Amino acid sequence: MLYVTADRPLTSVSHELNHALGRVHAFYCNGGGAVAQRAETWPPDEQGYLQGVGLDTRAGSGGGRGPYKIIAAGAPGDPAQEYDFMSYCAVDSDSWISPRGWTEVINYFGSGANPTASLRTNRAAAAATAPRVPRAIPAASERILSASGVQLASGTLALTGAHPAIGRPSTGNPASPYRLEARDSAGRILASATVDLVANAGGAGEGLISGSVARPPGTGRARPA
Repeated sequence: MLYVTADRPLTSVSHELNHALGRVHAFYCNGGGAVAQRAETWPPDEQGYLQGVGLDTRAGSGGGRGPYKIIAAGAPGDPAQEYDFMSYCAVDSDSWISPRGWTEVINYFGSGANPTASLRTNRAAAAATAPRVPRAIPAASERILSASGVQLASGTLALTGAHPAIGRPSTGNPASPYRLEARDSAGRILASATVDLVANAGGAGEGLISGSVARPPGTGRARPA
């Protein structure tokens, strides 16, 4: 099940599918890294720009300019800037998958590779050129399980994806009715995190949840509660 937004009917689907393939948000703009959201640094622009050229291979997409449409910042008929569709600054008319995003997806399927390792590599490369800021050594609690789901108009909650990652557990509103729980094989709760519901403006009672819970040793499964 995918969560489609009215202002991004095409790229919101691609966006959610790429979450399922291990990608996080392309930078922190428009709340991409706020609350339960996860984002990565995006050098050198730190906006989530495309940083490449896309090609729409649908027959006739290029109109009178050629067989295929070129997706590039400032190209004829294109906006001044293009974004990776994992950026919260993106809309349907100015986004495509970036070379960086494509590489992360390929790494997801690659033998012995995984998107979390790829993201750690990307963050390490970004940190090498950023000012050094003292920080605590990551604790074992930074091994997390990230999950997403949707609340339907009926009130039913459906889990749409979950995967292990490296990051920080969610710190949602304590009054939120939703929590993510990590349990061992016997069903004992090992960790719990509150996550917030982002309401869908287009549908009463509908919304999206996305968050992370700590993944202590012995975690057997994670479930929404």
